[in-house]
Amino acid sequence: MEDSTAPQQKFTCFKNLPPELRLQIWEECLPSRSVPMHDSTHRDVEADLEHTAPPAGPLPPLIGRVCRESRDVALKHGSVQKTAFWDTPVWFNRKTDHIYIGADEEERWMPSRNEESANEGMELLVHDRNIPLSIDRGIVFVSDQGYPNGYEFARWTLERAAERMECNVVLSHVTMHATHEQAVASGLFGHFAEETPAYIDIEDDSKIQTLVAACSMLWDQELPARYSELGLGLPRFSTPPLPRPQTNAELLWLKDNLVKAGPRFDLHTSSFQVCAWTLWLKMHGELPPDFRPGYFADGMEEQEPYRAVLSRLPKFNFVVAVHLKKTQARGA
Repeated sequence: MEDSTAPQQKFTCFKNLPPELRLQIWEECLPSRSVPMHDSTHRDVEADLEHTAPPAGPLPPLIGRVCRESRDVALKHGSVQKTAFWDTPVWFNRKTDHIYIGADEEERWMPSRNEESANEGMELLVHDRNIPLSIDRGIVFVSDQGYPNGYEFARWTLERAAERMECNVVLSHVTMHATHEQAVASGLFGHFAEETPAYIDIEDDSKIQTLVAACSMLWDQELPARYSELGLGLPRFSTPPLPRPQTNAELLWLKDNLVKAGPRFDLHTSSFQVCAWTLWLKMHGELPPDFRPGYFADGMEEQEPYRAVLSRLPKFNFVVAVHLKKTQARGA
């Protein structure tokens, strides 16, 4: 990870590079974003707004606003699409972006089934199996508690996931409070801190180490400022007496849990997996309507005909979403 406070050297020969190399560099700068199927600006639950992606807009990514050449690259790969429930224009790149389906979208999704004039928008893109998909674990988790065959939204979401080889399952959401410079230096949110939320695969040690390094950076840069505010000098001891930053407490909690020895998020992953198996088997008539996930015995997934039916499900990658909330630098 680079030191964000170090002087940045300028590269003045970019325009002299061969055109094909410049285009390759611009394409490398395109962000890979998670775009919600709904428009997060219209969410009803205000308490959860902090853990949502920032409101999507119709503007192209930052490189599309640098020069004509970079804008041509952005326009080549992206275009304005519409969200499913509010007809909100959003910029979407089929090559790099992916779609996120949240558990709270069911309230908007259900009425749209009965409205002939409802704008399907992003929902049409969900059917494109070439576009990566991420879903909230709450959609499928204990979905059978309401109806014998599971909620319609849970069944629809699982069908969309099964159209792909892999699907991300978001286990939890946390927020990182950081300046733009810190976000860029963290390496979590892309070259220009446009890729929020960042997904941390709980089995990807390199991603986890990047998160650990980002937490250390935030702590190391905040500590001197906090002592300065108190009119104190930095302590001589290796362990600072001040508590850890409260603004990033949940981020540090996530880091501590991910680096612990042993299985990670075992309860979350196993519960989701059993609920997904139960719902999928009921959807295909292999389990009775009143079968509950709690009845699923160890090893059932390896028995026939269950095994053959479950083989149609995608590989689920379990991730944690780290949302960026940009802050102003101290003294700015």
